[in-house]
Amino acid sequence: MDLNPYPAVPIQLPYYSPLPYPYIWCIHQNQEIIVDATATDLNNNYQPIQQPPVYQTYHPHVHVDEALILNSFDQETEHCNGNGGLNNNFISKKLKVSNFRDNEEEGEVCVVCQVEFKSNERLGVLDCKHRFHSTCIRDWLMRQNVCPLCKCQALRL
Repeated sequence: MDLNPYPAVPIQLPYYSPLPYPYIWCIHQNQEIIVDATATDLNNNYQPIQQPPVYQTYHPHVHVDEALILNSFDQETEHCNGNGGLNNNFISKKLKVSNFRDNEEEGEVCVVCQVEFKSNERLGVLDCKHRFHSTCIRDWLMRQNVCPLCKCQALRL
């Protein structure tokens, strides 16, 4: 005794892809389905399709958009480390570095570690021009690509 309420449907073609868009499905008076009907089909007394709907075979051009999107996503995220931050190679290429001079603003601190800058100390400068200790901002950027002060994108991708 078969307890499955759904009958097994034989699969005739190895590939399934949806019908081309736009398509129209109509139900004839005797419950037959008209698939991809045109206006002329509908005006001719709703001629029912004599055969079951045939699925398209695989066509590579159907998946071009998906492939382009995935490729572009891969290119945009290749410099990321998977958790919202940047990888070390990308940071090394994009982070501007300068040295702190004594004649600059006195008492300026790195907001990441809250320690005052010292003379000739290496600073990492983000695209928004905010400055931090080079090691502090590198660690920060590996966690997230956001400026700790203004919350804008720290390094442009």
